[in-house]
Amino acid sequence: MKQNIQIKGVGIYHPPVPVTNEQLYEHFDARGIETRGLMKALGRQTRYFVTNDSENALTMGIEAANCAIENAGISAEDLDMIVFVTDTPEYLLPSNALKVHQAIGAMNANLVYDLNTNCTGMIVAIDQVAKVMKATPNLNTALVVASTVFSRTVDKNNSFLRTAYNDGSGAFVLHKESSNAESGVIDTVTKVNSANHDLLVYPKAGLTPVLHGNATGEDALFNFIPHSVDYFSEEWKELIVTLLERNGLTANDIKAYMFQQFSNDQNIETLSKLGVEPTEDNYVFVGEKYGYMGASCIAFAFHDALKAGKLTSGDYILFVSVAVGYTMAVSLYRI
Repeated sequence: MKQNIQIKGVGIYHPPVPVTNEQLYEHFDARGIETRGLMKALGRQTRYFVTNDSENALTMGIEAANCAIENAGISAEDLDMIVFVTDTPEYLLPSNALKVHQAIGAMNANLVYDLNTNCTGMIVAIDQVAKVMKATPNLNTALVVASTVFSRTVDKNNSFLRTAYNDGSGAFVLHKESSNAESGVIDTVTKVNSANHDLLVYPKAGLTPVLHGNATGEDALFNFIPHSVDYFSEEWKELIVTLLERNGLTANDIKAYMFQQFSNDQNIETLSKLGVEPTEDNYVFVGEKYGYMGASCIAFAFHDALKAGKLTSGDYILFVSVAVGYTMAVSLYRI
């Protein structure tokens, strides 16, 4: 019998009020900044920003966690493990995972921690949690939450950062099941090239001067040095091919490609290089609806595909992401 780690429930949360392209056009047009070409390349229509001090990565994560638990048909007491993924944490200590543990009443979860690999965080966390669960007899049910509040980290007059990075949280409940056939989290491949480590940094000055009050204004915010990301599609293609070949699959065996939701153009270009014609069934892009929420994006994509009835038992799914610096992750999952 095989020990399979299956997604038992998914939950998402975003702030309540959508921000449209037209609203951002108006904001940047008044400053003489053109953003329409960028919006078209990214594929956005609406996105969400937190609008009050009571909402943050932790509160959004708790909302997504409760949604995932409800959709999984379990209670928080059934959880054995919690991992909280974020690069905009509300707390540095204790862990945000511990705060979630208290908030949802997960009294039996005795392994909780935070993880940060930026936008690849959800894929990396699911892979790590699945491996730990398979290796540990008493870990049967886990909660993985990813939550990001980009809007508080950027200059609102920076046309790229304001339009490209948004707020939201997603969560998965993972459960260990025995079966003769392999399913669930099957395999993951990653890549690291740190050549761009200083091109996208938050906070710009580092934490020490910010915490000591010696960095304010732009030094305390997200700093972006413009650079090409044309390498995304080719390197994603290579990782995907590697993962598929070592699992005896082809690109057309994948029922649904769930890329990070940053750039629709880059995702389509990757599929083209794989020889895959994107359709509403095999390519899940929800960035036009939700915007880009970093590591939590794949939860939004999975949630909407599941809700639309696009996923059935036996389907293969690929989760694909890239993070600043840069790192990449691709994971193979079977329903």
